[in-house]
Formats: sequence, C-alpha cells, structure tokens
Amino acid sequence: MAPDTVSLRYFLVLAQELNFTRAAARIGIAQPALSARMRRLEAELGTSLLVRNTRSVVLTTAGAALAESAPPALAALGPHTSSPERELPMPSDQLATKFLSVDTTALCDADKATRVLDSAIRARSATTRICGPAYTVRCRDDFFAVLRAIESAAPGDVIVVDGGSKEIALAGELFARGALARNLGGIIIDAGYRDITYVRSCELPIYSRFITPMAGSTAALGDLRIPIICGGVPIAPGDLILADDEGIIVLDPTRAEALLDSAAAIKEAEATVIARLNAGSHLSDGLNVAEHTEALRDGKPSSLEFLT
Repeated sequence: MAPDTVSLRYFLVLAQELNFTRAAARIGIAQPALSARMRRLEAELGTSLLVRNTRSVVLTTAGAALAESAPPALAALGPHTSSPERELPMPSDQLATKFLSVDTTALCDADKATRVLDSAIRARSATTRICGPAYTVRCRDDFFAVLRAIESAAPGDVIVVDGGSKEIALAGELFARGALARNLGGIIIDAGYRDITYVRSCELPIYSRFITPMAGSTAALGDLRIPIICGGVPIAPGDLILADDEGIIVLDPTRAEALLDSAAAIKEAEATVIARLNAGSHLSDGLNVAEHTEALRDGKPSSLEFLT
C-alpha cells in the first residue's frame, strides 16, 4: 500500500531532523500528533520505519529505503514548510478535555458506526476513564510483548493488547506500576489480568476480559504497533481509545474532534429534556414522538430527534 502524501512529507521531515520535537516544530503540529501519524504510516506499510530513543530517532533499514526512494519534490521539503492539505488530529490533551464533558454513550449516538469493544472487557481499576492513542500489542499466552510495550510507549499512550481472548494473565501489579511510572494512559487486555487486590485501587485505568492468577510465559517477542483485533473490533496504532463506566470505544483520531463536538451537542439537548422532565413535562414534550410515529406509519424516512 502506498503511503499518503501528507504522511510521507511528515516522515521525510522526521528523517531529516531525527528528532520528534524539532520535526513537529518544523511541520507546525503537536508532537503526539506527529507520533500518532508515524505509527499509522508504519501500520499501513506493515513495517517499522523508526527506532524511538529518548531524545532521538534512528531510521530502520526500511525507513532509510523509504527516505531514499521518495519523490524528489517531497525529498526537497525544506525547513519550516508544512503541507496546506494536512488534516491533523487534535492533540490528545485537548481531546481529553473535550471528553470530560461527554461520555461514550453520546459519542455512540453521534456515530452509530463507532467501534465498541466487547462488554466482557471490563474495568478492573478504581479509575475507568481513558483518552489516548492506542499502542497496540499482539501476543498469545506470553506477556513479554506487553512488558516491551510499556517500556517503549510514550506518555499518554494506551496499551491495547490482542491476547486472543484467552483466560491467561498477560499483566499484573508490576506492569500497572510500571505504566504509572511512565505516565501511560491505560491498559486494555483482551485476555486476563491478575493482582486485582492492588488493581482495584489503582489510579491507572485497567481493563481485561478475565481475572485469573495464572500468568503466561516470557519466551516470545510478540508484535508491537501493528493492526490488531481487540474486543472484536479492529484497532490500528494511533487510533483514539476512549473509555468510561459505559465501555470502551475506538475513534479515527482525524474525526475525533468533530464527533466530540457532536456528542457535546447531544448532551446539551439531553440536559434540556431532563430539565423539562424535572419540571413535570413528558418525554413527548422534548422529543418528536408524534411526528416520528406518523412518518413511520406512512413509510416515510424519519428519525427520532430532540425538540428545540
């Protein structure tokens, strides 16, 4: 699959700078947005392009080859040049602020095609709210890949593990403490979690399908930052993970801001209906029940809507 032009431009700036901070400043975007874009690019190409160190970036063999083979016009991208056609996700901290005023139910109402993880994957921790980019992991009966992910993920990243829905623990107290120390955004495992006595009071949001005392092995590398299936839905590296007491959803980060705004409008409309109900009105005073009923009887297209 050929990378899109915008992602390739960003990659080439990063290949020139070999530093996320400088590259993001040149392009004119937030560093987390650039990091998320690069992870999606790697997922699209099915290969690792970069080795991320604390202060620098090293190109892999595939990354160096991509930089060398880029079209001349893109390779000549100069300093302080950004693409006018770019469509960037809002930085995660701003999205998190918007998420505070809504919930996953409103987001699902805003887009009925929203990816929702299987409800069997439940919160195990005291904190349930998650808002951050997915750092994906795939492993089976072996948790070494989860450890590798925790040690390499960026602050705010959410570790999302495709563990094959098996009843074997792929993380526990030590991994939760390690993720807290690195300021990660949460851990979601489609398999088991253990050390629940600690996890129940943990400030890090932790979700799992099972609770089990039996842990897996540490003999396989597993796969990091690749497209996975978790909770029955596809998740790519950099997808936005949102969770609360209702469940876990996945959004395309480029659409997240618009959906959060739509969800806020829905919550505002719901608040108006609640105020009317508290004042003694009925549901039909806040919803187009009569009109919707008549339209459906006549076979006409219609939708249930709030009355303004």
